[in-house]
Amino acid sequence: MLLIKRCSLYTFALLFLIACKPSRNTNLENSTGKPGSLVVTADKAVLNDLKAEIDNAFLTPLPTGEDPFLELLRPALADFNQFFFNKKTILVLVVNGNTADMGDLLSPFEEDPIENYTNKKEAVIVTKSDVLAKNQHIVYLFAPDMATLKSKLITDREALINLLIGFELADRQKEIFSDSSSVNTKYATTFKEKYGMFVKIPSDYKVIRETSNFYWFQKDIANEKGKGNIGLIVHAYPYKDSNDLTYTNMRSMRDSFCKYNIPGELPGTYMSTSESETYPKVITQNITIAGHKGVKIKGWWTIKGIAMSGPYVRYVIQVPEQNSIFVFEGFIYKDVLEFKEGELRTIEAIALTIQ
Repeated sequence: MLLIKRCSLYTFALLFLIACKPSRNTNLENSTGKPGSLVVTADKAVLNDLKAEIDNAFLTPLPTGEDPFLELLRPALADFNQFFFNKKTILVLVVNGNTADMGDLLSPFEEDPIENYTNKKEAVIVTKSDVLAKNQHIVYLFAPDMATLKSKLITDREALINLLIGFELADRQKEIFSDSSSVNTKYATTFKEKYGMFVKIPSDYKVIRETSNFYWFQKDIANEKGKGNIGLIVHAYPYKDSNDLTYTNMRSMRDSFCKYNIPGELPGTYMSTSESETYPKVITQNITIAGHKGVKIKGWWTIKGIAMSGPYVRYVIQVPEQNSIFVFEGFIYKDVLEFKEGELRTIEAIALTIQ
């Protein structure tokens, strides 16, 4: 996705990216929508007929075990045009001859007739940006008939998810690193010199711990449900062999570094990796970042001896030229225990800067 190539959920399916151009309207308001939220709209009859396929496509966990979206909204066109037109991430389902009431949704196709897409034998994916709001991405799925549309939702499910979430993460990255002052350039330079790779640390994350080979940054967060923080970790360790990227070894190294660098509030307590079945299943994915092989891990951390826990996402990357393993991790703590995928998306957006 973007300039970072990786074999993960969020790689753009460029094969399906047919067209993408901004709206000519420069007076649009900013789009709205929380991380992990998707709006799917179409004619009411289409939505009713495809309800099962839409739910299976965007709410069912992926083969990795991850939930693609946390919130799925399915407004029919009348409600969409009134209440949901300014949402950030939208999927529009279009069947040949069934475009009534779509109004401004189809405005990007004034010079690109939709018949060029709906008359094709196969379903076509087209993307447009800034159609009804700024920083908005709309993915259109055109099909000649309902059967073809239904088939496309099933067979190209992951391509659609890749595209939609890819837009979300790229936009979140732009928000985090809005200008040069939003990046802590000192540490990016330090990481590159030490490890041969770097990740951009946002300037609003303060340093909690810094040693010769371990960096821990933190930002306080709060919303109507409680307070907490996002922690970011950067470190490296020597590369030994291919077993370095097995989950057992990666977990062992994580526990070792966390034990000595992330203490709990009480003496003798420290962060470790949870294997409890109380929490969601550990997810591992093979990834490639800037040509380097690695593994992305999603799991839960806990504090030995204290009832504290939260999710983490960890990137473990081989750097052959340094004969080392580069690690970037983000973890979440909140005083109200709930699933924190929104904050994890923030960490994943920061991870897009790894190179």
